[in-house]
This record gives sequence, C-alpha cells and structure tokens, in this order.
Amino acid sequence: MLLSGMAVAFSNSLVGILSAVVLTILGVLSNVSDRRTAVMIQIETYLDRVRAQQPGAAGAPEGFGVSVARLDGAVVRFESALQTFATTTRDFHEFNLHLKDNVQRLSLTFADLSNS
Repeated sequence: MLLSGMAVAFSNSLVGILSAVVLTILGVLSNVSDRRTAVMIQIETYLDRVRAQQPGAAGAPEGFGVSVARLDGAVVRFESALQTFATTTRDFHEFNLHLKDNVQRLSLTFADLSNS
C-alpha cells in the first residue's frame, strides 16, 4: 500500500515536470510577449483610426486640455487631503502622548492614595 502511494506521487511529479517543460517550450516557440505587443499595437491603431473618423475629432486637443485641467485639480485636492491627514495624525499622536501622561499620573495618584 505504501509503495503504491509513493508510485502515484512519483508519477504525478513526473507528469508535473513534463508539463512544465512542454509549457516552457511552447512559450518560447510562440513568443507570447511579442504576440501580446503586436495585438496591443493593432488595437491602438484601430482605435486611432476610429477616433479620427468620428465627427468632432478636431476638437480632441481641447478635450485633452480640459482633461489635464481636471487632473491637475484632482492632484491639488489629493495633496490637500494628504496634508490634512498628516496634520490630523500629528494631532492624534500628541493627544495620545498627553493621554498616556495623564494615565500615568492618575496611576501614581491612585498608588499614593492606596498607600495612605
């Protein structure tokens, strides 16, 4: 029983190794990254042609300027949110330090009270 279990495990590992070798060879022969790049270039070319044929395509630079302006506004708002977060975190850290100091004082006061 033990030997048959080991034989199954060994044969499964051999199948796994053989599969990995076959997939590696297929990947090298088919050159997946070059095919992916070629498909992306074809898609971009197609979309550029479709965009050029649409009416109002001449107004694209104006739309780009609007998009850039909106992106700049979003970046400014994000930086402001980060600054507010940093300030709030700093204030919370200071509050935490004061709270820790007060708890230590309270603990000493209770210790003195219990000793008296």
